[in-house]
Amino acid sequence: VLTGRLAERQAELAADAVADLQRLGPTFIKLGQILSIRPDVLPPPVLAELSKLQDRIEPFSSQEARRLVERELGQSIDALFSEFSEQPIAAASLAQVYRAKLRSNGQEVAVKVQRPAALSTISKDLYVMRRGVGVYEQLVKRFTAQTTDYQQLLSTFAEGLYTEMDFRNEALNASKMQEVLAEADGMRGNRLVIPQPIMELTTRRVLTMEWVTGVKLTTLPAEEVRQLVGVGQEAFLVQLLEVGFFHGDPHPGNLLKVTEGPDAGKLALLDFGLVAEIPAHDRAAMVSATIHLANRNWAALVDDFIDLEFLPRDANRAVIIPVMERVLGPYLRGGGAKAFNFQALSQDLLTTTLEIPFSVPPYMSLLARSVATLEGIALTADPGYQMVAQVRLRVCMPCTRMLTAMLQRCF
Repeated sequence: VLTGRLAERQAELAADAVADLQRLGPTFIKLGQILSIRPDVLPPPVLAELSKLQDRIEPFSSQEARRLVERELGQSIDALFSEFSEQPIAAASLAQVYRAKLRSNGQEVAVKVQRPAALSTISKDLYVMRRGVGVYEQLVKRFTAQTTDYQQLLSTFAEGLYTEMDFRNEALNASKMQEVLAEADGMRGNRLVIPQPIMELTTRRVLTMEWVTGVKLTTLPAEEVRQLVGVGQEAFLVQLLEVGFFHGDPHPGNLLKVTEGPDAGKLALLDFGLVAEIPAHDRAAMVSATIHLANRNWAALVDDFIDLEFLPRDANRAVIIPVMERVLGPYLRGGGAKAFNFQALSQDLLTTTLEIPFSVPPYMSLLARSVATLEGIALTADPGYQMVAQVRLRVCMPCTRMLTAMLQRCF
């Protein structure tokens, strides 16, 4: 009876949760954004409510936003822009965006304006989280074999948030990402759009960039989602495995299908406030781990996890390999979380934490978030989507090209 009543009130309870997350502020809104694209974890009525956190958060006053733009840029709105929308066209956790037109050359632009007091709110959130992590870490070390430095994980998350608060970093990251993807061997065709910043009209709290008209991937028919997720997946894997510089926040509000202009039909990737870099050694180990995972070569995967410093060099393989097979094996069938027997998984994870001394490198928190987001979007179009199989295919492509080139030289 209780389960039935909860099912009937899913949307109502989810709406209350969304309101609470908004009141709690930017840090908690980001958690809701991650959950908003996991159809394998949450039912549709809940996802519909959580999706509002992507770009439909309660905006702050446009008068206050205009004053901030004028103060930051040192000129009046009318002097800089021939048009400037009365209301924001999107509002997110840290900022809201206005559509405008430059008075100097008539170019259409997006003007991103930081929320008032965002910095102090995030600082308070992180202070509370650091106190909580300290207590959690003591409990973990007392009752489990984990060696993860949770304070360092939180520091990495905090560094990313504070970096995201300076829009000059976001502008430079967008420029760098366009450059590295343009030079990368793995990007096939010109199918990705990264709006470029107008640096002379960008400050710590205001970002002006090229305007792109588009719609979120999650609103498209399944076939279009599959095609564009393929482009996003390729771009993300090139970022991750080839150049080691990746977008850390690819939620649906940041992935659009361009609907107008010369780039219509392409995928636009927005918001480069949160990025991370991965050392070359770790990229090589990730490629190796992907191949071994896809082939269910658990013994070799243990070696990869040691190289990635997830596991110590003296790890007990007799304990680790059976647990690894039970925990990771179902994931290879596709379908995200639906592939798992959660009762068995919970027991295996308990065994893992109690018996296996594993550690999570700080950058992995951002990486896991990005992977979870991209997989969630793909699952909305294809409930049987297999992330590992797709990654394996992408990883093997350079090897295939190299082998083909060698054979051509021989014959």
